[in-house]
Amino acid sequence: MPQNLLHPLASLDNSVVDVNSTIARKTVLRRGKRVGYFESVGGCRNRRRTVTVTFSPERGPTSRASTPAACR
Repeated sequence: MPQNLLHPLASLDNSVVDVNSTIARKTVLRRGKRVGYFESVGGCRNRRRTVTVTFSPERGPTSRASTPAACR
């Protein structure tokens, strides 16, 4: 995030409080076969997969958030 948004005034700090992400289904041609550009193997249980994101603050320790997502 740009510094002018994180600290718009010397006495004011902003923070991210909600994150939503959509990854477009991009494909590439590999050895004559079309495969997903972002692709994972294994890890699906009951048609769900855990997706984990790591947040890195300016200072201090990182934190992680996880949520289940549908396998496609």
